[in-house]
Amino acid sequence: MERIDDLLDEAFDAHASGDLQNAELICQQVLSFERDNPDALHLLGVIEHARGNHDNAVALIDQAIAQDNEAPEFHNSRGEVLRAQGKFETAIAAFRHALTVDEELVEARYNLALALHAQGAIDEAILNFERVVAARPEFVSAHYNLGNTRKEHGDLKGAESCYTRALELNPGLAEARLNLGVVLQEMDRSDEALACYRQALEGNPNLAQGHRNLGALLSKQGDSEEAAAAYRQAIALEPEMPGIHIALADVLVTTGEFEDAVPVYERALAIKPDFAKAHNNLGVALQKLGKLDEAAASFRKALEVEPEYAEAHSNLGSALNELGEPHEAVSSLQKALAIKPDYAEAHNNLGAALQELGKLDESLDNYRKAIAIKPDLAGAHGNLGNAFGEFGKLGEAVAAYRRAIDIDPRQTQAYVGLGIALSDQGKLEDAIPAFRRAIEIGRETSAISNLLLSLNYCENLTQHEIYSQHLEYGKILSEKASQINPLSPPKKINNSKLRIGYLSPDFRQHSVAYFFEPLLRNHNREYFETFCYYNNVIEDEVTRRLKSLTKHWRTIARMRDYEIIELIRNDDIDILVDLAGHTSKNRLSVFAARLAPIQVTWLGYPNTTGLSSIDYRFSDDIADPPGEADGLHSEQLIRLANGFLCYQGDDSVQIKHAVPSMERGFIAFGSFNNLTKVSIQVIEVWSHILKLLPSAHLILKSKQLADHKT
Repeated sequence: MERIDDLLDEAFDAHASGDLQNAELICQQVLSFERDNPDALHLLGVIEHARGNHDNAVALIDQAIAQDNEAPEFHNSRGEVLRAQGKFETAIAAFRHALTVDEELVEARYNLALALHAQGAIDEAILNFERVVAARPEFVSAHYNLGNTRKEHGDLKGAESCYTRALELNPGLAEARLNLGVVLQEMDRSDEALACYRQALEGNPNLAQGHRNLGALLSKQGDSEEAAAAYRQAIALEPEMPGIHIALADVLVTTGEFEDAVPVYERALAIKPDFAKAHNNLGVALQKLGKLDEAAASFRKALEVEPEYAEAHSNLGSALNELGEPHEAVSSLQKALAIKPDYAEAHNNLGAALQELGKLDESLDNYRKAIAIKPDLAGAHGNLGNAFGEFGKLGEAVAAYRRAIDIDPRQTQAYVGLGIALSDQGKLEDAIPAFRRAIEIGRETSAISNLLLSLNYCENLTQHEIYSQHLEYGKILSEKASQINPLSPPKKINNSKLRIGYLSPDFRQHSVAYFFEPLLRNHNREYFETFCYYNNVIEDEVTRRLKSLTKHWRTIARMRDYEIIELIRNDDIDILVDLAGHTSKNRLSVFAARLAPIQVTWLGYPNTTGLSSIDYRFSDDIADPPGEADGLHSEQLIRLANGFLCYQGDDSVQIKHAVPSMERGFIAFGSFNNLTKVSIQVIEVWSHILKLLPSAHLILKSKQLADHKT
């Protein structure tokens, strides 16, 4: 008997030192002397458990219990194996049996608490952990797991206390410091949480969850660069965790690095193809890149996985609206709101789609709903400003844009909208800084053109100063074009017919169309082949008439610059003509990419474009007298004899042959211009004329006059 006791002592020592093989051999030797020795059977079961052979372990421990049912440690070991197998109910029963035999067996109570926690019996688990730490105050793991359980129960202060005690006992326990950081973050003590995450990672740099938590907090605090570095470290440690890939990609989207974000989302989907969030967020990045068809496809994949995914429905609606499918967009957005009625972003997107359909009252209603739900949604305030602008309510538009900027000072489109509204109110001194701010933030193309257009109305600037500004901002447009598509050297003209492309947003009922139509109609088709690139969604009778005058009609309003560049290059254009200059909805940015051997600007803008890639501007001796005007253009001026304009009126207008003033007895002057053009000098001239003709009338017509503050 003494020999068996000595052998068992040797076996326990070998097991304690991690020498499982030697411990097993000694146990087998004991069983050769006493085949039913319960201690040897129990220890063999513990060894099998350590090796992961749980079924064998249970069988051996059960044999030990059959020999000695009153040994509490046997029941405790049996519970440990069952808990490892996920058999929590039977494990709990085993631990309870052990405690029935020996109520003071701390290990059994600790294991019972772990099993209860795993089964979701949080309250009872807390009670048992508390008894463990009361019985054994130095039990580090018990304090740590009590903290975990209290955290899960919502007792953040209690959890903080437990983690703090665990760290007092073992300062190197990185997991406890990490979880303490989580608790502090949930308690809005972000700086302390950040320090905990950093300390945890100093103790254990291989703690992937620590890097992930650090990245999430840094991202929330706006430190995107360091957040991305933390996520990359987490990915290096756990490359097969799709959630970390998504978190990194989301940070890249936040910083505008959309091209870099796309492959990261794709990696997450390679790991988990049915990850709806990854499909959705990939769609967001693709939409930002202007790849609208691909974005819509990603949103649809997200919805295949998760049909009730409100965010994906909303994002799909936004993409469809940009694709020129506002009816389908409305349907998708209504689905989003049916799932999530208080979804502010969906109301905002629905407002944009309804505005596209011309339903301004409904769009305003949805913008207001979005703002009521989420008052700090900057985009909704900006869109509200756009809608007010369409209504002619310029004062309300200005207020909405200013609110958007107050919420998000980097809202470039809000600055552009603010500048336009202020300009329409005649407040150029306020409009110009708004445009400049949009350019500073994001080199916004529309801000550049609106700024340059506004400079033409400034009485306090010389022509040389205005020219200098055109050159400066023309360089920015050229730089942006080179980033989209490398500038190509002009090709040689070698087509049998001269292929002439005209690009304009005004192939509709617009003054430009009345000047352009006679030219298009009278091109000799034997020698010239015409292409019209229409940058607008409005289609009216004038549009349809112009369409009939060319074989090649291209609607480009929904296309991004890189798509237009590819389209025009494929059309092999010899002469490309801009008809808009820096007026609304121009696409000078594609001219900066040099798409034809000869590029010309004409008609829509009374000044230089400032682009070195545009070769000529058509004008005449009256608009641009020879001499000084030549030095104020980046283009070479081509002065057309007898005027550069040839106007064809609207045939539907009935013209009276009798002079109206002869019938009424007074002369009526009229100005239907954009009121921004009506400067103080203009008013002074008008006033002088009206003083000379006291009976004369002046009729002003402008949509800006609908605003009572203008």
